[in-house]
Amino acid sequence: MKKKTLCGVLMAAMVLGICPATAMAEDNLKTLTSPLDFRNMKTDQEDAEMGWEWDASSQTLTLENFRVNVPEGKMEEEAIIYLPDESEVEIEGKNNVIKTESYHCDVFYCEGELLISSDGKIEISTGSMGSNVIFAKKGPVIIDDEVEMTIEPLKGKIIRVENVKGDDQSFRRRYG
Repeated sequence: MKKKTLCGVLMAAMVLGICPATAMAEDNLKTLTSPLDFRNMKTDQEDAEMGWEWDASSQTLTLENFRVNVPEGKMEEEAIIYLPDESEVEIEGKNNVIKTESYHCDVFYCEGELLISSDGKIEISTGSMGSNVIFAKKGPVIIDDEVEMTIEPLKGKIIRVENVKGDDQSFRRRYG
């Protein structure tokens, strides 16, 4: 009888212990109300609390434990992260989350070529039909084989390249 009671108490403790942990995972997203703009940033910068580091010489943005939420009505028709041409986003760790419910709020905006590399994973959620996960002004967008992205729910587009580079006009007529 004591074993059954002890097992029941332990099972209840485990169930009650798991529920708050799951709920807290969503609660520890930091609310972002203004974009992170690296286009003219000429010096190395970091925000350890936010979970990003910018290497100006290589134009590399490293995200590790980067967990942000853009609430509805904030940063409309903007991007969460602005990057210059020939930038790299390096995703480290398994605890990166970007959520936006805002109208036409892109996640990554790059003025040109963008490389996304990773040793980790990122979860992205967009809530507007006009949102893009990646918006590149010129492109190309290169995503390394090691990148693990989970994009749910997707209401916008994953990748949008506005001005496709190259001479292949048939591609431009179909996709440009």
